[in-house]
Amino acid sequence: MVYKYANFVVKSKIEINEDKEFRYLLKIPFTDTPKNSALIILKNPSVATGSESDHTINRLCNYCYKKGIDEVYVANLFAYRAQNANVMVSIAGEKGDDYIIGEHNDECIINVKDKVKTIILAWGKHPSYYKTQYLARIEKVMSILSNNDAYYVDRLCGKEKYPLHAQPWGYGMM
Repeated sequence: MVYKYANFVVKSKIEINEDKEFRYLLKIPFTDTPKNSALIILKNPSVATGSESDHTINRLCNYCYKKGIDEVYVANLFAYRAQNANVMVSIAGEKGDDYIIGEHNDECIINVKDKVKTIILAWGKHPSYYKTQYLARIEKVMSILSNNDAYYVDRLCGKEKYPLHAQPWGYGMM
């Protein structure tokens, strides 16, 4: 299924930092002159590009737009593109954890975190058989954000209390 960006998105101003296997940052403006930006940190990127969205990106854009945010930066714990997180874990087994994190991932988060008014954590539960590495990555990202306030939407999930992933965000969470 092909997802399109919503009409409120300024499609001509979408910026993306990516290569074939990785998406480090996706900047999606809702106005030509944004004043209320947010950084949303997910688990890993799926298929969204500068011209096509995906289900998760559409959900988070709709949520943020309804909340008065006029630009979102989407980053991830892991920059490796995979529609299924277990595929990402398999690649980590072959090439190492640092590979799926992505060479420029931390740098992108560092460069954006102080430019935004809001940081939302939305990475959801750990993939199967990847809990220890997942927790280590979360610890690293939280250390990057240590001087910034961050929050999550709606609730924490799982025994470990991870922030709810953006895919199920809905209008009832307003």
